[in-house]
Amino acid sequence: MDVDQSRFRKGCAVGGARCDTRSAAIACRTERRPVKNILYSVVTFVLVGLSPVVMADIVNGQVQWNQRVELGSGITGRVTAVHVKAGDLVASGDLLAEIDRQLLEIRFSKAASTERRYAAELFDRQAEFDRNEILFEEGSIAAMEFQRSQLELTRIETAHAIASADLRKAKYQLTLATILAPFHAWVVETPVDPGEFVVADEPDRPLVVLAQSGIYVARIVVPLVLAERLRPATDVTVLVGDTPYPGQVSTIALEPVDSAAAMPEYPVRVTFQTDRLIRSGTHCRVQLP
Repeated sequence: MDVDQSRFRKGCAVGGARCDTRSAAIACRTERRPVKNILYSVVTFVLVGLSPVVMADIVNGQVQWNQRVELGSGITGRVTAVHVKAGDLVASGDLLAEIDRQLLEIRFSKAASTERRYAAELFDRQAEFDRNEILFEEGSIAAMEFQRSQLELTRIETAHAIASADLRKAKYQLTLATILAPFHAWVVETPVDPGEFVVADEPDRPLVVLAQSGIYVARIVVPLVLAERLRPATDVTVLVGDTPYPGQVSTIALEPVDSAAAMPEYPVRVTFQTDRLIRSGTHCRVQLP
């Protein structure tokens, strides 16, 4: 069969030369096919790169304090000084606030005096009992006399024990008059001012509110498929703005946020460290492995 080769001479070039034969035309089409494959691969790569599965590995979240405490007063009294203000960075053991110590010091002095008096009396009664015990064994005193000294010793021992307990209580109450930082922290709030009267263990009115510094929590919510994939101590990256921080998965909730939801989501806590102050509620992103 004769082949009209003029069709293959129109607009088909391989390496800049026109196709003059059928075999050259076939070669031309063969060399064009990889271009289509390359374009298909590029489009596929872009589509996969934009797929929800990849994007779901970066989860929006919120920075929270790792530990927040409200320090109240264990005693009733007047606030004499507040040494910090909101935004201050304090170290463990720093003095935060003070309560009037005058009444507490009077109670302590009284308790200490009572304890010393009973301690001295106990020493005398113990010495008397030891002498009477020897005399009783020698038969020099009657049993009734020995029992009397024994009962007197027991009475003084009891009185001294009570006085010692009162002294320890008075000393402990003195320590409550000074509010110290339990750990390195940021001062979140100081709800009271000098001169105000506070009641012992008043739950709704702390003296100072602290948030632990250096360690933060990124709280995220993830779908079930990611919750099952994560494990405690899994390394992740926390992004606050454009700044990345290495972090670790701390806890993965066993119950969803909303048990009635068609697609349940589970809270996850991620801890990370930085000396920088990051306010609670700051938006963050967590890049999961």
